[in-house]
Amino acid sequence: MQYMFDGYKNGLLSEARLEEAVKRILATKAAMKLPQKKTEGTLVPGPEALDILKCEKHDTWAKECADQGVTLVKSASVKFGKTETCITGNYGRFSVK
Repeated sequence: MQYMFDGYKNGLLSEARLEEAVKRILATKAAMKLPQKKTEGTLVPGPEALDILKCEKHDTWAKECADQGVTLVKSASVKFGKTETCITGNYGRFSVK
C-alpha cells in the first residue's frame, strides 16, 4: 500500500486511476459477497476446511493440470540488453535466448 501512496503523492498515479482501482477492488469484494460473509461469520473457513489440503486426489489433479499446461516466462534485462524466454510444459523445458 505504501508504494501506491508514494506513487500518488509523487504524481506517478493520478487520482482518477487510484479511484478506478479502488472501485474495481470494492466491486470484486461485493461480487464475492465478502461483506455478507463477514457479517455471517463465514468469511474464514473453520479448521475442518484444512482437512482437504494435500489430499492425494488433489495432488494427483494438480500434477495432471501442470503436465497439460504450458507456461511462457520472459525475462528482459535492460542492463545487459538480453532477453531470455523459458518455455515449460509436458514437452519438457527449453530456453530461447
